[in-house]
Amino acid sequence: MRFRLALAMVGSALGALGTASAMPALAPVQPVGMVRAAELVLLPQRAQLTLQMKDVARMAVAVRAQTPADALTASCVVRQILASQAPGGIDPKLAFLKQQLSNQPFSGYKSFKLLRENTLALSGGTAQSLGLVTNQTLGLAYKEKLAVAGGKIRMRMQMTLAQGDKKVLDTLYAIDEGGTLLQAGQKYQDGTFVLAITCKR
Repeated sequence: MRFRLALAMVGSALGALGTASAMPALAPVQPVGMVRAAELVLLPQRAQLTLQMKDVARMAVAVRAQTPADALTASCVVRQILASQAPGGIDPKLAFLKQQLSNQPFSGYKSFKLLRENTLALSGGTAQSLGLVTNQTLGLAYKEKLAVAGGKIRMRMQMTLAQGDKKVLDTLYAIDEGGTLLQAGQKYQDGTFVLAITCKR
């Protein structure tokens, strides 16, 4: 009896699939913001959606990688830099940043000197702290891994700056793995203090 019932259920399911062509066409799907990976994989073929896989491959849509927080680990190099009008050019240890430092808003400075370099080990989405030469405290946390169409990895980071007990900056940013974030604005000595943060998983 159970065997016959199972066959009947399968027959009903197949019948439902057979009538799929009679279903009204769904409106084209417009990708907005972040799209879960499962939503890209499980698009129903019979719905005749206008979003084709070849279109997905061309879209620069960030997909949440669904990485557990305790699996988020990264190594971040924090470089503290003095940008000033004094002659001197770019410190040889900062040569890899030449292109970024040659563009606005940094192109007006005549020299960039590396003051200090530290490495922070991040894990579990928890912030690590670092004292800066400006007497501020930097907080840095690796919050999320983002996969971009084409297999590229972007990292969502949280950055804070505190002056004593007062938080003066609290921001989230996304950057390509291995890319360098430049943050500047605070006056220091005879120039401007610049933070250069480079993170890799």
